[in-house]
Amino acid sequence: FRYWTPEKWRFKVAAGEESVARIGTFYYPQWRATINGNDAPLGHDADGVILIGLPKTEADVKLVFEETFLTEAARSVSAVAWIVILWFAILAIGRGGEQFKF
Repeated sequence: FRYWTPEKWRFKVAAGEESVARIGTFYYPQWRATINGNDAPLGHDADGVILIGLPKTEADVKLVFEETFLTEAARSVSAVAWIVILWFAILAIGRGGEQFKF
């Protein structure tokens, strides 16, 4: 392995027979794979872990989990909501707990 994190894996496989690599993480449609820079299809076994076919040649394998637009948008909305909540909390503390008058 060159490196791995919960959202990125990268490893090299020496030349040999065609085979299937069993990756120790659960398959989800947002996982994307490349082998030697080319898109590679992913599958999963009965246990739900990722399977990726390896060629006979040396393979530089990259797996990346790509969040959907909806997930990224929800994360941004949540961050803004927390900022607003903290702002109101700071205002309440600054007023000694008095109720807000709009």
